[in-house]
Amino acid sequence: MNTNTKTIGTPFAIILTAILLVVSCVASLIAVSIFDNSSAKNTQDTLANAQNVLTEYNTSYSGMYFEFTNDVYLKTDYIAKAYTDKSQLESMAKAFSLDSVKVTDSEGKIVAAYPDSDTGKNISDNKQTAEFKKVLKGISYKLMSTPQPVENSDEYTLLASMPRPDNAGIVIIGLTTDEYAKVTGSELAEECGDNIIVANKGNIVSSTVGNANASTLKDLGLNTDKLSGECQITIDGKKVNAYTVQAGNLTALCVEQQSSNTGEIIAIIVINLILIALGVILFMLGGKFSDFCAKFFDIKFWKFILVGIVNTVIGMGLQFVFFNLFRWSEWISSIVGYIIGSVVSYFLNKHFTFKNKEKGFKPILKFALNIAVCYGLAYGIAIPLIKWLCVANQITMFGMSINSFAGNASMLAGSVLFVAFNYIGQRFFAFKEKKSDN
Repeated sequence: MNTNTKTIGTPFAIILTAILLVVSCVASLIAVSIFDNSSAKNTQDTLANAQNVLTEYNTSYSGMYFEFTNDVYLKTDYIAKAYTDKSQLESMAKAFSLDSVKVTDSEGKIVAAYPDSDTGKNISDNKQTAEFKKVLKGISYKLMSTPQPVENSDEYTLLASMPRPDNAGIVIIGLTTDEYAKVTGSELAEECGDNIIVANKGNIVSSTVGNANASTLKDLGLNTDKLSGECQITIDGKKVNAYTVQAGNLTALCVEQQSSNTGEIIAIIVINLILIALGVILFMLGGKFSDFCAKFFDIKFWKFILVGIVNTVIGMGLQFVFFNLFRWSEWISSIVGYIIGSVVSYFLNKHFTFKNKEKGFKPILKFALNIAVCYGLAYGIAIPLIKWLCVANQITMFGMSINSFAGNASMLAGSVLFVAFNYIGQRFFAFKEKKSDN
């Protein structure tokens, strides 16, 4: 019986495998670039707009406050000077959309009022109006109470007072207005964008995030003395990432939203696994697989592991330094770390592990090509997979933010994959042993 079977030639199998792995890598890089860049750009744009809104608010605050109080005092002054008879009060109150008007004599007794229920009383009898005795006694020319917010509304209630002509007494008006909301900054979050929390001196004044139970930044788990660009806050019992900008006493937090691309990311991962599986099958069909395994785990493998330990200490150490101290991205940190580590790896693996005698630029180019392909493949799989797992499941450790932990974990996972891919590439491509060397 003929036991010969047709197999794919080894070179052809390797080429097909490489193509499939490169396609897998490119798909991952494109997916991660689209998802990360879209989210990062939206966050950056929102933060930039928030910075401009807060700065503009600080610049115009004095003008807004003066304009608001001046409008209130103009109404009060008009009534004080125009009042001659209590029959006028109702029409004047309606003309200025006032809730109440009180006119007193020089002793503080209310001689006319709208509504009429307070007529005959003294302003000292009521805690809210008692403070206006300062105007009555000439200590203050005009006075306004602190506006009080109306529950579940953007409106505020307040009282204001000015003297009547010839020190005949004072006028006290009461009104409800939404104009003060601009002064307090309660509309700032809407102007800044979606998922924004705005605080003034640590007190939350405006929000477009579902954090109704929080009135201060401390309620969100933030230390207002140590605010940084990236932080974690607690909303509805869950920790989420937030990014801050500040302008004077104002702080804006842009809350990071969960990615809605979970299905797409899972699809990319599944496609990658299928492509890798196909590549492995093709490679196995390319020759005698048992002989390949016997050669794979020989003394060169253990030398490579030893060199890898030395190289990892250098490359990975630099990666974590660049990522955590210099605040570089995962990609930049790992690229620079691997470039430096690869120089060390080239000389050790060429002369110690594989004892390659080939000279010139050819082995350098093959080594560089191998590093580039293995790097793109390893991190193209690790970064989107680990980030998705950490963000979707709110996984973090060692007190790190979710993003920071995901970045470190993805670099660690990528390095493990890189070692496996790199050994195969160096042994069977970059420093492939020639028959004459056996």
